[in-house]
Amino acid sequence: MTTKKFGVLLLAVAITPIISGLLGIVYNLFIYIINAEYFIDYKFLHYNIDSNTPTLLGVATIGWLSNWWAGLIIGFILGVEGLIIRQAKMLKIVANSIGLVFLIAIAIGIIGLVFGGIYMAHYSVNWHVPTKIINRNDFIAVATMSEFTHIGGVVGIIIAIFYQIRAKRKVGS
Repeated sequence: MTTKKFGVLLLAVAITPIISGLLGIVYNLFIYIINAEYFIDYKFLHYNIDSNTPTLLGVATIGWLSNWWAGLIIGFILGVEGLIIRQAKMLKIVANSIGLVFLIAIAIGIIGLVFGGIYMAHYSVNWHVPTKIINRNDFIAVATMSEFTHIGGVVGIIIAIFYQIRAKRKVGS
């Protein structure tokens, strides 16, 4: 392994958690717009966010805490996998594969929001929804979106690994 390849690996491991955490913040703010109760009456308790914390700061904190570590995993897996790629193309291919994971996770999350809003919220889903939730349907829709996004991250990593293998075949060793 060359120094430059190791540098790309370190860059992926260092930057991907930051990108993931920031995307988590934006993502959570989007979810908050749809259903504030999901955070105030559920996630704040789960993450021990003090009730005196400004709401949007709490939502952003949860977004960061629930996503930075996923970026660390993504950056490590795709950075290590990227070592198979010729040095001249490694940075571009690793960056593209990381972007691919995020795009797939977001897309599958949006599918989850639609599925949750259209199907899950209306067909007697047997979920534990806190009793004080007023808008149960939106709560279930955003909870479904959250779960689908996790699935999307895993699917994205798998697709990104295949993308890197295919890219290696195109550019050579």
